[in-house]
This record gives sequence, C-alpha cells and structure tokens, in this order.
Amino acid sequence: MSSKQIDEVAKLMKVLSSKADFPRSSFLKVRRKLVPQRFLADMMGVQPSTISNWETGHTKPLWKNRILISEAFGKIIDHSLRQEDLPEGEGQVDLFDVVSPNVIKLREYANGREIVNIDVDVTRHQLSHSILNAALTDFLFDEKKHQIVPLPFERDDRVANIKKLHKDRNDLLRSLSVQARLISDGVDSDRNIDSAKFKSYFNHYSEEAGSENPNPRLLHRLGQIISKRTSVDEVRAAISDWDGEAIDGFNADHMELVRLYFREALAKAQEIEALPFVEGASKGDSANQFFEAADLIESVAGKKKSPLYDPSIPALLKDIGNEVRSIEEEEAYTFNDERRRSLRRQKVLAIKNGSIFVGRVLFFSSLFLVVSPGALASIGSVASILGLVDVVVPGSMRQVYERLRISLPILPKLPTKDR
Repeated sequence: MSSKQIDEVAKLMKVLSSKADFPRSSFLKVRRKLVPQRFLADMMGVQPSTISNWETGHTKPLWKNRILISEAFGKIIDHSLRQEDLPEGEGQVDLFDVVSPNVIKLREYANGREIVNIDVDVTRHQLSHSILNAALTDFLFDEKKHQIVPLPFERDDRVANIKKLHKDRNDLLRSLSVQARLISDGVDSDRNIDSAKFKSYFNHYSEEAGSENPNPRLLHRLGQIISKRTSVDEVRAAISDWDGEAIDGFNADHMELVRLYFREALAKAQEIEALPFVEGASKGDSANQFFEAADLIESVAGKKKSPLYDPSIPALLKDIGNEVRSIEEEEAYTFNDERRRSLRRQKVLAIKNGSIFVGRVLFFSSLFLVVSPGALASIGSVASILGLVDVVVPGSMRQVYERLRISLPILPKLPTKDR
C-alpha cells in the first residue's frame, strides 16, 4: 500500500471518528480500493446490504458503526505494513482483489503464483451441507491464541440446557473416565497383547471423557475402536476374567452414553460407515497420506512464528495414520478370513474419518482466510502451505486431498483456476 493510499485512509478514519457528517463518497472510494464489501461486512459483523445502503446514501452508519469502520480500516493498514516488512520470499499477499460478488482472489507476489478464487458462500455451504459436516471435530479461530483450534460440533450435545439430563450425562462421563483409567492401569505389560496400544486407547478415552468439554464424535470413535478390538478372541484369551468383565461393562456404558446423549454424533458416524468407498483406488500408502497432511499442517507458522494450528489437529491425523498402519499389519498376519474382513472394515472407516477431517481443515482454512480479521497476519503462510494455489505443488495439502478423493469421491472438490 502506497503512502498516498495510507494518507487517504487515515484522513477518512479521522473524519469517521469525528462528529462530522458521514463522508459517503470518500467511504465508497476508499472501500473499493481496500476491501470487498462482503469482507468488510464480515469484519464488522453486519450484513453486506447494510454497507451497500451506506454507499448508496439510503442510510447512514450509526456512531458505533463508524468506529467499527475505522477499526477495520486500521487493521487493513496494519496488515499491509506488516506484509511490506517481510523479507522477500515470506509470502507477501494482496488480499483484496474482487473477482465477482462473494468471490475473493488471493494473489501471492513472493513466488509469482496466483492463489485460487475463494467463493465465501460456496465454502460455507460445503462446510455445512456436505459430508464435511460429519468430521470428527469442528474448528474455530481463537483470537487470543492466534490459532485454529478444534472444538465439538454444538448440535451433538442436545442436553446442555436441560439440567437433569446434563447432570446425568456428566455423571456417566465421569464414570466412564474412571473405568477407562482403571482398565488401563490393570493391564499387565507381559500379557500376550500389544499392551501399550491397548492402554493408549483407554487412556485417551479417559482424558477425553474427563475433559471440561468432551467431544462426542471423538468419544464415539475411541469407544468404537475399543469395542471392536476387545471383542477379538486373541484379546479375550490374553486378559483375565475380571478384566473381561470390566471391559464389557465399559463398552455397555459407552453405548448408553452415545445412544442417550450423543445421538447426533452416532448418526454422523453411521452416515460415514454407509458411504461408498473405492478401496485401493488411491495410490500409495494410506497411512502416509495422513502423516503427510499432519506434517504440512504442523509446519504452518502464524503470529510470531508460532504454530497456527493447535497441536491436537495434526496429532489426531497422526493417530489415524497409526491406526491404519496398525490394522494393515494385523491384516497381513492373520489367517482368519472373518478377522481379515473385520480389520478391512475398520481400516476403511479410519480412512474415511481421516479424509473427511482433512477436508474440513482445508475448507475451513480457505474460508477463514477471507472472513477472519485475526487471520490477516498469517495469510501468506497459510495460503502457501495449504496448497490453495493454481498449480499443484508436490507435497501440498491439495495433492494429499485429491488423492484421498479418489477413494472417497463424495468429498467436495477444492477450487480450481477455472472455478
């Protein structure tokens, strides 16, 4: 942004913060140069039609909205100055290039590439009305941490506002957390099973169930894995009768929790299980695709070079990668056809969950680039690493995602140059 442009914006901000009449023509001129109407509306928390009315003179902004306009323009100037201070090659981005209504084009100057068009409305729709709605977690950009963090889908917990049911659910969660910890502590390391893996699932379940805001979908996934793994003859033969009874009680209580209190999470899990899957269509190691995605997400730097994504996001992908690899190893060494079919179903389910999770990370990230003011300081890094570029870069998230889509075609398509 040139010094002349900055002076022009600063002058407008001064007028907006004074008692002078609303400078409609100056506002329209500056706004068109700086930011799409929809983007400014998102920054301010108003409808685009409200800004349109100010620009046409049908209405004037209230005092509080004049201050919000001034603050938004200030953030845009700050972002521009920060980008200009970056060393060459750090991903300088001109964020505000309007292609058509609702569509933003991000242009990256540092390496000469153009980032694809992002349609805000289409991206929102994909997150809310596609299979991405069945992901293991939702996401939020935490302004204080300056990180994208995972969180449960609100609609999964239908009893939060019903005091009696809320208490009953919490009591059952605490009970399950204790049961899982006791089972883990009671497993001997010399048992004829992979005790470390066995204990890790129960420990993870115990931590999630005992957390302040447990995620129903993660709990269901962990409970499902535990139930299937602990029903195998080899496992039952390797544990004591007491351990077996404790596990049976845990599995029954877990299903009661899901059926009574987390029915939406159960429905989404059943929806994923029913999805058609083209096994073997995606070339390469299935587990490695999730490790690769986790490494890329982990490498994205945000404010002050700190990780932009909460560590639990790549950790979950690595967990899914390890699960897939473990199942493949078991499948290779079993001679029981029924057991092999069961393992194959478990592997396919893990790949489906991982693929949908990667998709939600990508689509949420592309949306947050253009609607979250707090993201401005990190936009160059995010756009580059996530592979939202017109050319497919080897090792990019776009390439990982497209490989996953071969096996799970229901995943929505990422934007391309022609879209």
